[in-house]
Amino acid sequence: MSSQTTNCTWDCVVIGAGPAGLNAALVLGRARRRILVLDSAQPRNYATHEMHGVLGHDGLDPADLRARGREELARYGVEIATATVESAEHFGDRVVLHSSRGIDDTRTVLLATGMLDEVPDIPGFTDVWGTSAHTCPYCDGFEHRDERLAVLAAGDRGEHLAVLLRQWSDDVVLLTNGPHKLADDQHARLQALDIPVVETPVAALDSDGTAHLRQVQLQDGRTLERDALFFYVGWQLRTQLAHQLGC
Repeated sequence: MSSQTTNCTWDCVVIGAGPAGLNAALVLGRARRRILVLDSAQPRNYATHEMHGVLGHDGLDPADLRARGREELARYGVEIATATVESAEHFGDRVVLHSSRGIDDTRTVLLATGMLDEVPDIPGFTDVWGTSAHTCPYCDGFEHRDERLAVLAAGDRGEHLAVLLRQWSDDVVLLTNGPHKLADDQHARLQALDIPVVETPVAALDSDGTAHLRQVQLQDGRTLERDALFFYVGWQLRTQLAHQLGC
């Protein structure tokens, strides 16, 4: 990056203030670049109270990690603003960003907006999301080891997630919320691991008042006693900025 290019306000605008965006801003700030971080203040893991698998920070509240990052960036003159970027335009050697804070002119943009999890549209889900309903066994499986686990997914994702979770518990049920969409060999693997497959749609999730799952209600009136739920519905890009910039 040559420092003799344009008279833009910023050398780089980092869009996204999760660990990736903050870490990038830290490196660039230490390189004495003029850096702005734009934070939508809507982190992907807003419902999570503990992060795991990050060396030196295992068990830390993700909000605390982000707060520490902001403190470190302040030492290097990195500016952080709460704003949502609405559009981006590329003009030769500069990019113009339009956000809720106004217009910013920058030489480069670093996209750290990440993905958003699609979540099940099931009554009671929001009561357990982030405490006993999760997407990633490596992040949260250990906290539910040897418990009664349910997997909510179908097809390839359902089989993969159910088989994977057998590493943490011997009691795993696959809820496909309709037709299972499993190939014969996938169904055979689940049977070999004693993982039942339930195609009956899920009607609701019942918790104990402290965000801990206790029962899964099925539409046929049956209930399953479960302690935690791991699910996959899908992911989506948080913004269309990459498309707008031709990436």
